[in-house]
Amino acid sequence: MNTNTVDSEFVGTYQPEVVLTGAAEEGRLRLVDPVTVECYEFGYDFEVVLPCSLWDIDNLKCDINSDGKVHVYGTTKGGEISGRSSQIVFNRRLRRISPPAPFCISFSLPGTVEPYFNRSNFTEDGNFQVILLKAGLPACREYFYNNIMFS
Repeated sequence: MNTNTVDSEFVGTYQPEVVLTGAAEEGRLRLVDPVTVECYEFGYDFEVVLPCSLWDIDNLKCDINSDGKVHVYGTTKGGEISGRSSQIVFNRRLRRISPPAPFCISFSLPGTVEPYFNRSNFTEDGNFQVILLKAGLPACREYFYNNIMFS
């Protein structure tokens, strides 16, 4: 039996489930957007994809200005293991190793914020996540302070 032949009733009826267009069709690589911002009634939630694994960063800092400008910066170690016996787990979204170098990711939020009312942590993907309170919402400060900053 020849497996290369197709029954005549199915000829021309094949519809692919995935259709490639644009950069995917041309084979060009597109990186994941490094910043995702979500807007809420009381504030903003942003997540930054770091350029390397969480354990491969020195001096990670985040500067937040009241006008909504954000700068996340630090230095990558370039895959060096310093005093850790376990293997390095690289960021699952990017799957790449950065050379040792300083990095800075800067962006602007859609509005003004209260820079001191924030909660930051690392997601299970190793991304840096921050929740901020919008400026000019004094009624939300106590709620944010009690329920979000220390939850």
